[in-house]
Amino acid sequence: MTRSQDILLQRTLSMAIILLFVVACGIFAMSFAPAESQLEIPKFKTGNKPVENSAPVQLDPELEALAHKRMTRKVAPVANQAAKAVAPDLATLVRVRGIMAYGDPKDNEAIIETMRTNTTRSYKAGDKISDVEATIQKVESTVTFNYDGKQVQLGMQSNERAGVNSIAQPTVQDSNIATGK
Repeated sequence: MTRSQDILLQRTLSMAIILLFVVACGIFAMSFAPAESQLEIPKFKTGNKPVENSAPVQLDPELEALAHKRMTRKVAPVANQAAKAVAPDLATLVRVRGIMAYGDPKDNEAIIETMRTNTTRSYKAGDKISDVEATIQKVESTVTFNYDGKQVQLGMQSNERAGVNSIAQPTVQDSNIATGK
């Protein structure tokens, strides 16, 4: 900050302090003033005569009839409701890293990585993945999720080029729950 800017800022703040002090003194003085000395608010005038509220205003008969007439034509079109937000693809939110089959389909577990939190956990049928609002319906050779009102199946495909530590690539099959397909 230059010297001239510093002086300008100092003068501006000094004027603001003086103005606030004057306003505070005025408010303080008005709080102790007797009621008779308070200012009266003048009545609004039209031309040279003050407005009086005693007599109702007479409107033109045609305007009066129009005021009581019901309007039947729409003035503005009805606004369309916002479309439901499209949920992101489940394959971009979770990755199936492994499936552990114990013989009984109820005991099978899926090892699922959640991409948002970068956590990996095992889930059984009926478990809910809270990060993506998806519920696991069944775990077999693929994992079936209930996500955004649809059944989504994600599975694993091995990547032969990766060797022993192959990376799972999800396969996606969508079907609508309402149709049961």
